[in-house]
Amino acid sequence: MTQANVDELFQIPMFENMERSDLTVIAGHITVRKLEPGEVLFAEGEPGEFMCFILEGSVDVLQENAAGKSVVINQVSRGRSLGEMSLIDGTARSATVKARGDAVVLILTREGFSRLIEVRPKVGVALLLEVSRLICQHLKKQSSRVADLL
Repeated sequence: MTQANVDELFQIPMFENMERSDLTVIAGHITVRKLEPGEVLFAEGEPGEFMCFILEGSVDVLQENAAGKSVVINQVSRGRSLGEMSLIDGTARSATVKARGDAVVLILTREGFSRLIEVRPKVGVALLLEVSRLICQHLKKQSSRVADLL
């Protein structure tokens, strides 16, 4: 990652309260991937091997319904993340993610996250707490949606 991308990390809510030196360490374990319109970032059922942060553009989150048709269940845009559970459990993806247009994502693999924890435990734990907080937010949001449907 470039120094400019480290600056971009500050604009992602998950990183806004972290020290620049910590972000520089995290950036050393993140890769940048450019997506073209319609390109699949990951597919439902694939092993979860990474989480990502949307740096530019937006993506659609799709799930297959009972009739076998893919439907958009969410749109994730700049500054947001997805796939957080992959860092923790690595189970199969619960949805497909496709770029809506040109997009740039920052990818943190499970392997990169594990190395980060080994090399800089304090930074790794801080990141793990932020990932846990995001997962909690997602669960609360989904619980509210389920309650609204019932």
